[in-house]
Amino acid sequence: MNVQRPLFQLLTLLAVGAGCGTEPTAIDTPTPASNTAAVPPSDAAIENSTEDIRPHLGDMPKTNDPFLTIEPSTDESIDAIANTSFDEPDDTVAADKPDVEDLALIEDADTEENSENDETTPRYTKRKIHDPNGIGKFYMGREIAHVMGYQGAAWLERSEREEEERLTLLMKALDLQPGQVVADIGAGSGVITLLMAELVGPEGQIIAVDVQQKMLDLLKKKLRKFDIKNVKLVKGTNTSPKLEPESIDLAIMVDVYHEFEFPYEMMLELSKALKPGGAIAFVEYRMEDPTVPIKLVHKMSVEQVKLEAEQPEFGLQYRETIDILPRQHIIVFEKNPESSEESKSE
Repeated sequence: MNVQRPLFQLLTLLAVGAGCGTEPTAIDTPTPASNTAAVPPSDAAIENSTEDIRPHLGDMPKTNDPFLTIEPSTDESIDAIANTSFDEPDDTVAADKPDVEDLALIEDADTEENSENDETTPRYTKRKIHDPNGIGKFYMGREIAHVMGYQGAAWLERSEREEEERLTLLMKALDLQPGQVVADIGAGSGVITLLMAELVGPEGQIIAVDVQQKMLDLLKKKLRKFDIKNVKLVKGTNTSPKLEPESIDLAIMVDVYHEFEFPYEMMLELSKALKPGGAIAFVEYRMEDPTVPIKLVHKMSVEQVKLEAEQPEFGLQYRETIDILPRQHIIVFEKNPESSEESKSE
């Protein structure tokens, strides 16, 4: 790896890019996911649109981020991301909580969706009446949020994100060491990936996982630009990050987990990918804090994360919650070494 910029300089050049943990859909709309490749909207389409195509936090400012235009692209759809301005007023941000009727639980409207790994247990349910910012699919009492697709990359790269989320503090809290192997799940356009790559050094490796090829393409451009050699790109699926068993020291998910379409399956695969004693870090907006300006389904409480992550089959145990970020908490779990031995003996 040939990185000649210290951490603070990278932060100046790179605003945080967070990816997605499920197949992309329209941003914050109740439109179901499609297997058809999305086409980013043109400027004219955005100006004339009456739909909310912005992500879930505030207005999307104009951006001239150099990393979205670092070199001429043969892919017009990627260039369109860089040239798109998002400066419409957002009438939905103030209404953090949906109307009561939107959250009404009507038993007759519930349908069951079984996990692929268990044909008898209704792990997921679907409701016709639900928060419009969610997909209508529920897991352990929580509605799964809509995913922001690659069309929002410009917003994810915004310069204000360091001030809002203090990425420098996140890096310190992770306490990454040279030689570690870290999986950035939902890596998006890769700002977090690049910062972690510097910290683990040339003897370490960052595995950037995303289900959206367009996001991985943007990250690939950055890797070429900075001649970074210790990052591996992996295209996952909505049920698996496609990682080798016991191959990583840490998996980190920044504002990603709550959007997983199949959180149980993803956690099962992630737990298998952890080395004995490895860790998983959830970085999620604090549900406990009503002042955090994020829509309800994009928040998670510590209690809810623990409920979902401490299922026995994952072999994870709660380590700590780190509350040093302005809007998010970092919730860390460790893989019990005994669970690895048990899985080997089965």
